[in-house]
Amino acid sequence: MKSILVFLFSFIILSAAFGQTDVLGSTYKGDTSSKPNLMLIPCPERNYLSDADMVILKNTELNGKDLIKTVIDELYFNIHAQLLGSYEVYTIADDQVADHQKDLESIMRGIGYQYDTPTPAVKERNKNVVRRYKAKLEDYLAATEGASVTAGELTTEFVRRAKKEQYYNTVLHSNEMLPYYNEKYNADLFIFLNQIEIKTVYATQQDRYEYFREIWVHFSIYDKESKLYFGDVAKIKFNSRASNLQTIIRNTFPKVGEYISFALP
Repeated sequence: MKSILVFLFSFIILSAAFGQTDVLGSTYKGDTSSKPNLMLIPCPERNYLSDADMVILKNTELNGKDLIKTVIDELYFNIHAQLLGSYEVYTIADDQVADHQKDLESIMRGIGYQYDTPTPAVKERNKNVVRRYKAKLEDYLAATEGASVTAGELTTEFVRRAKKEQYYNTVLHSNEMLPYYNEKYNADLFIFLNQIEIKTVYATQQDRYEYFREIWVHFSIYDKESKLYFGDVAKIKFNSRASNLQTIIRNTFPKVGEYISFALP
């Protein structure tokens, strides 16, 4: 009888210790002394914009709808892969648990979008953090400015955002949403992929034969208290000869993940 009671007591203690619903474990305290846990929110299909799809579709068996889905899914996968080496990243869009899929749907219903100035002034305790990572990103862009990487038919390079250029930002309808999902999933920072653009950029308005293309990925990072932590647009330039979708994805999307990583503690 005594052994049975000891077993039951031990079972209760273990259940209390491991019976949490948190998806991620975290020691993040809102500073840089520990790594935050991340939740990655996908870009909605309606926020995909491209003026190059006709060219890309000629080199793939996909239809227009499948092309959009492929681009969005591959961006999600590549950013996750880029961040995974340094952070715990929960990809809620990949989770097939019905309850978690409902949570993703709820998150998407709970947000809107608007154009904003990148990285507006945020909560006082974040100002130094934002300043530090803006400087880190600036140093990185300065080091890579003018440098290009050639892989097969594709030459890529980062593009510096114009000073007053805006980005497409996520807007929360309720400040109670992210604290709730922080409690449920133990995510400290929420990365929203807001918009994907593939743009054709002409050398001059008169010369329509000399051009290159850029991929723009607008993103926002919110903390668990629903405060905007960071927001920007990552811009990757590639040469116009590239029309193979997998080649474009393979050589540009990891760079987007790299860009976002510089905004993280």
